[in-house]
Amino acid sequence: MIQLDGHSFVFAVDDGKARAKTVTPQQTYGELRLVEGIGPGVRVVKEPPPAMRDGAIVTFAADKK
Repeated sequence: MIQLDGHSFVFAVDDGKARAKTVTPQQTYGELRLVEGIGPGVRVVKEPPPAMRDGAIVTFAADKK
């Protein structure tokens, strides 16, 4: 989750592209954090690089096999 200008958001992956989605942080369980604003099963970029922007192309290491 990223904090910017007082807002929280994540990069959700949609058709291979990063899409910035505003979320509301909820409870934390260890390394996991519940958020309100995205549905179950949505793939998100866990640790986006500082240069990532909305619309960036995303690939997953597990998909490159």
